Amino acid sequence: MNNPVAFKEENATLWHKDFIILLVVNALFHASVFLQFSVLGHCMSGGMPYGGNSIGVTLLAFIVGMFLPGALNSYLVDRFRRRNVLLYSILLYALLSLAWLHVTENTGLFILRLLQGGAFATALMASGATLAIDTTPSVKRNIANRVFTCFGVIGMLAGFTVGYWGGISFSFAQWVYVSSALCFVLIPAVLMINVCFRAPLGLPLFSLDRFILPKTLLPGVNMMAVAVTSGIVFVAVSDASFYIFAGVGFLCYLFFSRLPVFSRVSRLAVVIGQLLAGTGIMMLFCGEGKIFLYGSAVLIGFGTAASLACMLQMMILLSSHCERGTGYHTYQLLWESGLILGIGCVWCEYLSDLSFAYQLALGICGAGLFLYVLFTHSYFTRKYTS
Repeated sequence: MNNPVAFKEENATLWHKDFIILLVVNALFHASVFLQFSVLGHCMSGGMPYGGNSIGVTLLAFIVGMFLPGALNSYLVDRFRRRNVLLYSILLYALLSLAWLHVTENTGLFILRLLQGGAFATALMASGATLAIDTTPSVKRNIANRVFTCFGVIGMLAGFTVGYWGGISFSFAQWVYVSSALCFVLIPAVLMINVCFRAPLGLPLFSLDRFILPKTLLPGVNMMAVAVTSGIVFVAVSDASFYIFAGVGFLCYLFFSRLPVFSRVSRLAVVIGQLLAGTGIMMLFCGEGKIFLYGSAVLIGFGTAASLACMLQMMILLSSHCERGTGYHTYQLLWESGLILGIGCVWCEYLSDLSFAYQLALGICGAGLFLYVLFTHSYFTRKYTS
């Protein structure tokens, strides 16, 4: 006899109001955050009282801040309404952004970035690792994680594009207002999300739940190589059109993602992705002209998407049912940290040697490929089948 509950779950739709709102919130929040990163690049050489190395260091403080509230994540979403955790995290990020206008010392900027990193990570946890899963039918959660990731990447690319396109046209203060306004616009959207009530479970104050899942760390760290490479390239290339064509490459991957080689976890998927990304970086390093620039962007966008999707799928599959939120948040932390680490590395060099930046990106790309082929895939196979 058929199970009516299972039948209902199987036919439930992914695209309902609450999930769509979360996708929009995720994309616009990422656009707001990475708009600030791209605008800072234009302001390093003038208009801000900070040197290149100090900005790189304070941006790396953002990464440290992302990990500071992690042990409290499970307690926060258990003790308080999950929607409110997301709401107040976004609001705090916006207010901290406005505080930039009143800070003129490196120490103050360091503290601001530390706090913003914590607010950003908490918002990611409350949205991607909690609400996006809680509002999705259980049989649709794998695809929900992938779709949520796609919208975050699209928002990130949009933020970089707008920041580089108009970074020299407006003052730093004006861009701070734009970035903060994006966050404030999200507040009524978050309030529209309906989430079923869950009684508090009385969880401990500190735990790894919804923070870090140790058994996903190897593919996660391997995935960081993809993220660091992307961060380096995104800062080294200051042509806004590059990000548009990288988005084209990303969308091309979505079109081809149903092919057997990309639709499952396989060595070949990551090999193809990393080889394409590496080829794109070599085109930046060796070629000249718009054709090389745009062609490299498409290859990097496609290759990054292919590698990211495969490693994300590995991290999801390594998580048991009750660990999905923790596994997905581990991905979120490591992916965002890798991107910002790549950005910080280039800015610590003060953009003085682009050829070195491309060589560094190519070396990290190759190292990530070898790590995957020699260790990560066999680790995943052993853990997933055991």
